[in-house]
Amino acid sequence: MVAAVDDKIGWITPAPMWSGFEDLGDADTRDAFVRPALLRFANDEFMDELQAALAYYPGRLGEWQAVPETWETPAPRPTVADRLAVQDPPRGLLANLKRQLADQERLDAAQNPPEPEPEPEDGSGDAAER
Repeated sequence: MVAAVDDKIGWITPAPMWSGFEDLGDADTRDAFVRPALLRFANDEFMDELQAALAYYPGRLGEWQAVPETWETPAPRPTVADRLAVQDPPRGLLANLKRQLADQERLDAAQNPPEPEPEPEDGSGDAAER
């Protein structure tokens, strides 16, 4: 017989955004803590921008939280976003891979110089040597 498990799964604010929730005893703060947040990224490299923000400025993730906006008055871009220097991933990735491959080829060539080709055993070497 299998017993049913009555687990409740709930959403909480991600840890990098906890700085605004010092007083979880307050009902409004507690409600906000368990309310999902929508982040706003205004470019096609949003995943790279998110990863860079989490890696370098995790405590400032809340700056990307979406706020009401219109076409006339768009939401401000987070001040830290310009410091992330997110590049177009395919171009940056391809250039990086080409550079790594060229570096590896130079290293391999320096560590393993080509072996000289053996002389033919039948004595039929270069005609200039005869």
